Amino acid sequence: SATVQADGTWSVDVPTDLAEGAFTVDASVTDAAGNTASDTETGGVIDTQAPTFDIDPITATNNTTPTITGSSDEIGATVTL
Repeated sequence: SATVQADGTWSVDVPTDLAEGAFTVDASVTDAAGNTASDTETGGVIDTQAPTFDIDPITATNNTTPTITGSSDEIGATVTL
């Protein structure tokens, strides 16, 4: 549980490790009059595994700007040379 601060913010430290993968947070707040509001936030992801990553074999070329290729299982990730 948490207490809402004067600036309207609150925070809670998760007491146990969350499992690898997607998670959802459900939270509610109750005021002194007993009125309750709640919200659900989805889209959180715990990702502790490094992606697989391979560079395809490079061959001799006279092209001074060759295309370097490879593969990874991390769809949408940025590759930096």
